[in-house]
Amino acid sequence: MRYSAAMRLRYAFAIAAFLSPLGACASVDLPDVEFMGESDFEQDIAQLERSFPRVDETQAIPTDVRTAQDWDVTARRMLELYDLDDAPESVPPLDPAEFDRRFQSAKAAASAYKADDPQ
Repeated sequence: MRYSAAMRLRYAFAIAAFLSPLGACASVDLPDVEFMGESDFEQDIAQLERSFPRVDETQAIPTDVRTAQDWDVTARRMLELYDLDDAPESVPPLDPAEFDRRFQSAKAAASAYKADDPQ
């Protein structure tokens, strides 16, 4: 698809108009202003322990990882502890008639307590 000369001129003008503010920003010389000021942690940073290795000094593969056998032993101990914990035995559910009887009894006890209130 070929564009006419007028259309190409329009596109060139639109691109130039869009990019010209970006060029203007780069040509402005701003003063060196320190917005943040000094950090509150400058003293703490100076007192950091320097015995920790730098990132490039550390090993690629850690050497203090437990073996698979150690993980297995620990997992089995945890399973044994889990098996020792007995869950309470569940109570069989009440039939609807017994539930209603207990509910009415509790409701009557609450009403009697409220009736005894001196307010």
